[in-house]
Amino acid sequence: NSNYNLKTKAELNGALYSIDPSNGFVKAMVGGKDYKKGNFNRAVSSLRQPGSSFKPIVYLAALQKKMTMASVMEDSPLKINNWSPKNFDGSYRDSMTLDKAIEISNNIIPVKLLQYVGISKAEKVWRDAGVVGGDFPKNFTLALGSISTRPSDMAMFYAALANGGYQVEPQYIYKVENKYGEVIYEAKPKMKKVYDSKDVAVLTYMLENAVNYGTGQSAKVFKNGQLIPMAGKTGTTETAFNPEYTSDQWVVGYTPDVVISHWLGFPTTDENHYLAGSTSNGAAHIFRSM
Repeated sequence: NSNYNLKTKAELNGALYSIDPSNGFVKAMVGGKDYKKGNFNRAVSSLRQPGSSFKPIVYLAALQKKMTMASVMEDSPLKINNWSPKNFDGSYRDSMTLDKAIEISNNIIPVKLLQYVGISKAEKVWRDAGVVGGDFPKNFTLALGSISTRPSDMAMFYAALANGGYQVEPQYIYKVENKYGEVIYEAKPKMKKVYDSKDVAVLTYMLENAVNYGTGQSAKVFKNGQLIPMAGKTGTTETAFNPEYTSDQWVVGYTPDVVISHWLGFPTTDENHYLAGSTSNGAAHIFRSM
């Protein structure tokens, strides 16, 4: 099941949005795999569920309420009305720190965190990054990424982590010169402080651990044999017909210099159009090659 082979899977598609977090300059944008077959720009227009890659929003809200990466919560069965969230492997691990929970992408802890901080607090964290429009579920499935959002939106939130807590406005045109080489327009970064730098530094450390030791290991990037230090989070959403298959695969990674938000999936998921397995043989494979 080579999910990443876009050429052999005619309807499989993807999107990418990359931004410089220090100034908002958009470094790359891929709206789909073939412009000739349609000009719909999935990077800025396609609404998809980000799954676990949305969890950092909840963790940042918890850090803002004075919890720490060493705060311990119980990984135990939970029922909210008719919904009972489960961990990926169906097991529970008693108590664990927030750092460990996000590293292994535990599902119970972020739901309990969202109960603690409140949905409105999580929405404020999301909107503070500069994200406008789109839906925002008013239930606790939000903690596991049930929101529908765009690759560009995810990049904006992670950019605010990469730059120390600043909302940054995307800039698509950097500079314009006339035929004599004279600069007639030059973009100026538009940034606003929205998160505490200490909270962002802690969350970045936690997301580095997720890449180095946890579920994000498949997204590790090497250059000349050396590991590039990076923080980030992967995410998947299950299909309705088989929990072992996925509808969406995400990798969002960042360094101080660049943020890359990547989505992979089919426009419509059904029994004939789905992704097999985890991000390791799909979105992460593509992410590593960027």
